[in-house]
Amino acid sequence: MKLCVGPNRLTCASKHNNMNMCPNKREAVEASSSNLLHPETECLSCDFVSAVISRYIRRSQDQLRTGRDECLDDVEMDNTEPSSQSCEQMNILILSGLHISRPGPEGGLKGLFSNVTELYLRHNLFISWEDVATITSQFPRLDLLDMTGNRLKPPNDPFSLQRAFQFITRLVLGDMCYTWLDVLVCSILRPQLTELYCTNNSITTINSPSPDIFSHLQVLDLSRNNITCWEQVNNLGRLSSLRYLNLQDCSLQDITFPDCCIGEKSELFPTLSRLNLSDNSIRSWQHVAELDKQPALRELRLMRNPLDEGQKQDYIREMIIVNVGGIIKLNGSHLGPNERKNCEMSYLWKYYPEWLCAERESKGSQQLLKQFMKSHPRFEPTGIELRSPCHRQPDCESDTLDHAAFEAGNNFKILEIHVVGSLPHFRLTSRSH
Repeated sequence: MKLCVGPNRLTCASKHNNMNMCPNKREAVEASSSNLLHPETECLSCDFVSAVISRYIRRSQDQLRTGRDECLDDVEMDNTEPSSQSCEQMNILILSGLHISRPGPEGGLKGLFSNVTELYLRHNLFISWEDVATITSQFPRLDLLDMTGNRLKPPNDPFSLQRAFQFITRLVLGDMCYTWLDVLVCSILRPQLTELYCTNNSITTINSPSPDIFSHLQVLDLSRNNITCWEQVNNLGRLSSLRYLNLQDCSLQDITFPDCCIGEKSELFPTLSRLNLSDNSIRSWQHVAELDKQPALRELRLMRNPLDEGQKQDYIREMIIVNVGGIIKLNGSHLGPNERKNCEMSYLWKYYPEWLCAERESKGSQQLLKQFMKSHPRFEPTGIELRSPCHRQPDCESDTLDHAAFEAGNNFKILEIHVVGSLPHFRLTSRSH
């Protein structure tokens, strides 16, 4: 089961078509669950045990039928009858928006719901992690806990509560006004987390976590936090298991991996394969090209950033593909069989005159060429990647060019450019000549 967390509700990946990991279609369940208490008690807080009994045990058959119609396919509601057998069969409890503030009578659910693996307590009135620990300790198989929208104070002694969270691998802390330090304190509750969702909090700075925290973390969602500076993001670069990082809508203005140069691979984020950078303030293609330093990056979302504003989306897509050489999926769609080659050839053809002008006018100083390479850091590496073992000759009769005869870099210099079909053909010589 995958999660995506928004500021006000649990949303569907299919609805937003984003890279967030979320449970399929639970909004209808949450909407119905918020109205299950009697009207005269809606404004009063209740305890967890009472809410569970009201939600899952005391519902009439009419209520069950209505709830079943409102619910979506992935939530099992058919067997929610007042029997211990049906309770044993349930693995998901959704108790969002029910004004729950405390655990309730000790042992009130003893012997019931022993197979529950997911517990959703979004937008309730909890303020103490000790109370939450009392609840989670009743579910020996609990794997996912969603506390979004509760104003929980970070625990004073998280180590004393670890036993109550020992099986949880997925934790959702969205919309809780937490700073990164608060998140680190809460992570002590369960250092072996594999997925952590902290969307829409008060995270502006990020301290490097200690080696014993997040050593198993594969998914981290920090979307909708005001982080702004990539230097803070790099403090997460030593997370050795991280596969997916969501930084959507974080006001990020730059991307940089200062530990290596263009054409080299960074030691930061060695296993990161999926990255979401949509809805930020990234303006420079030079910063986009920094992502080419990521050795494992294969999927990227980079929508709604002010990159060449006014340009067509096809051009933006082409430039992203050119600048990030390893990706196979961009903004949710896989690259076509020849899409990368076509984009790179088009890019070389488009910017070759500018490169040639800079090359000719730089002469001894190389100043213009350096400026060009700063603006187009992937120009020469792209040419190297497109080189063919069997270069075509300029008088080739074919009306297409299957491989680029283009080699560049420190050891080569472009002398001539010819057109075969609609694509460029480069003739090279060693720079020593």
